[in-house]
Amino acid sequence: MSNGDSLAARVLKACYFPDSNLLKAELKPTTSFMWKSLMWGKEIIAAGTRWKVGDGSMIRIYKDKWIVRPTSFCHISPPFLGENTTVDMLISASGMWNLGLIKKFFWEDDVAAILSIPNGRSRSSDSLQWHFNQKGSYSVKSGYQVGCSIKSDTGPSYSGIFSSITSSWWNSLWNFKIPSKVKFLCGKHAWSLRNAVVHNVACDREVDIVDWAFCFINEVQGVNLVRERPGIPVWKPPAPGLYLINTDAALDMVGWLVGFGIVIQNFEGLVMACSSQKLEASYSPQVAEAVALLCGLRLACDTGLYPCQADSDASVVVNWINNGSILVSEIGSVINDIHILLGQARCESVNFVPRLANQVAHMLVKNAFSLVEDMFWPEDNPSCVHAFISAD
Repeated sequence: MSNGDSLAARVLKACYFPDSNLLKAELKPTTSFMWKSLMWGKEIIAAGTRWKVGDGSMIRIYKDKWIVRPTSFCHISPPFLGENTTVDMLISASGMWNLGLIKKFFWEDDVAAILSIPNGRSRSSDSLQWHFNQKGSYSVKSGYQVGCSIKSDTGPSYSGIFSSITSSWWNSLWNFKIPSKVKFLCGKHAWSLRNAVVHNVACDREVDIVDWAFCFINEVQGVNLVRERPGIPVWKPPAPGLYLINTDAALDMVGWLVGFGIVIQNFEGLVMACSSQKLEASYSPQVAEAVALLCGLRLACDTGLYPCQADSDASVVVNWINNGSILVSEIGSVINDIHILLGQARCESVNFVPRLANQVAHMLVKNAFSLVEDMFWPEDNPSCVHAFISAD
C-alpha cells in the first residue's frame, strides 16, 4: 500500500484487484493460500488506515476516511456538498486550509479535527497511512492493539477484561522513579516465584520478601554517592559567521490557535530578527513544534540570515530530523519541507536545547496569543524579551 511501485505490489494488483485497491479487494474461492493469508489481516489494516491529505485531489470528503477521528475517520456533519466532492475544494491557492469554507460546511467537532491536519506550500499527492503509529507506518504492536479492540467490540474476552483492569496498575508500577536494576530484580524474582508455583516448589513467604526489600533499600540508602549537580541550562551563541535560530510553539486548544516564537541571533548574541506568529489550527504538540522550526528556517531564508544552525526544545522532532526517519504520517510532510529549507538556509545543524535555554522564543510564543496579527521585528525585539536577551 505504501510502495505501490514495487514488484510485489504490481503483481498482486494485477492478479487480485486490477480495478481497485487492497482495501476493496475481495476474497475468492480460487485464490492462492498466500492471498488468503493476506486477506485474513485486511480487517485490521482497514480499521487503522486513513488518508493523509496532500493536494486533496484523490480524497472524497464524504466517502473516504481522512478526518483525524479514530476509529471511523469520517465526518459527522451533514453532507452539504456533492457526494463526490474532493478535499482539494477545501484547500486555498496558498496550500493552507480555506477556513471560511470549512466553518461553513462542517460542525465544530469536524472543524477541529480538520484543522489538526497540517497543510502548507508543498502540495504532495494524497497517500494512505497507518493512523495508530506516529510515523504513519504499520507496526505489529499497534496492529495487535487494533485487533484486540476489534475483538472486544464483537464480544468480551478474558484477555480484554484483564487488560482493562490491570493496565493502569501496571503503568503506575513501571512508572515508579526507581533504578532500572531494581525493576529488573523485581521482575526476575516474580518470574522465579511463578516457576516455583508451576513446578510445585515452596515459595518464599510474603514477610521474607518484604524483609529482603527493606534490606535492599537500606543498603542503597547507605551508599554515599557524590554526584556533581548539573548546571542551569543557558543560551549558547553559535560559532562566528553563523546565525542561531531558536523556535518554540504553544497550543490554545480552546480557541483552535497555535502560536510560534522565532528569534535569530548572531554569534555576539545580538538579535537580528524575531517574530511572533499564530495560526488557526489544532495541531498536536509535535506537529506544532515542527511547523515552528519550519517558520524559523523560512524567516532565515527571507531575511538572508544564513548560514545558520537551529535550536528547538522539542527532542522528538529534532531526532526525527537528524535521524532521517521515514515518516508517512502528516508530520512527515512537515519534516520533508524542513529538509528542503535546511539546504536553502545552509543550516549546519539542528539541535535540541532545554526549555531554559530557549526562553526568548518561549516568551515570543506567549506574546503571539495577545497580538491581533503576526509581528516581525527586524534587528529589534519586543519589550517582553528584553530581560531574557540581557541575561543571555
